[in-house]
Amino acid sequence: MICTLALLSWQPVAASDSSTCAKYQSKRTVTGLEPDASKLYKAACLANAGPWEDGFTEESFTYLGKLQDGAGNMYAVAFLSTIWGSSGRATNRLLVFRGNGDYLGRFSNQFSSPALKRPFILEYPNSPKLGNKVSFKNGIPSSIWVDGENQPFEAANQSSKRTR
Repeated sequence: MICTLALLSWQPVAASDSSTCAKYQSKRTVTGLEPDASKLYKAACLANAGPWEDGFTEESFTYLGKLQDGAGNMYAVAFLSTIWGSSGRATNRLLVFRGNGDYLGRFSNQFSSPALKRPFILEYPNSPKLGNKVSFKNGIPSSIWVDGENQPFEAANQSSKRTR
């Protein structure tokens, strides 16, 4: 079942002594196949992988689905968009998890959400000349060429800081 869940004052599972995705009045939306979408969003919060605690207007987490590489490894992918500032700026990230939900890292500076083309392709809604397909056939790419820009993969230990 696919559902959309709007979260106005969300209480996540706490990691250690610090709260994650704290209780603020900003709008948070989690979309995708449940319970996977909510499980991955919580994992992203616990890993400090992109969801912001405060300082934003709207945050949208969209679970896209699972990809499989040529070796049979499963990856769950999600698109996280945070709208912030008086001009409504967006910070968009493609988050990558193991099939079991462990956060692996992200591709930052995304302009739009890709579509999942099974078993191992993500396709973006832009010109093929500028790069619109990403293959996970050989595992997580070290970088991707999308919409004319090279975007490196930021492993979990490199992408734990909030980006604006």
